Amino acid sequence: RLRRADGMLAVVQCKYHKRGVVGSPELQKFLGTIHHNLSHKGFFVTTSTFSLAAEKFAAQHPIELVDGPRLVELVQQALGPKGRRQTEPAWF
Repeated sequence: RLRRADGMLAVVQCKYHKRGVVGSPELQKFLGTIHHNLSHKGFFVTTSTFSLAAEKFAAQHPIELVDGPRLVELVQQALGPKGRRQTEPAWF
């Protein structure tokens, strides 16, 4: 669980998928986790991608999706210009 200074709570779930996509059933389970933890929002992070159904489900609920390409962007932003590599890791 994450807590912001203003008291907002969030949960994060990370999934490593070498192949395939994350579907809406996984997000439906995750929504239950968000509610169970009395959180305001959830972040679902994967090294792969999300199905269209999963994206539609997340759009209707307090779930932010982070797929493999977006995860690479976030890491590059955090590292700054000096930490950037010329190529992405093979597992992306």
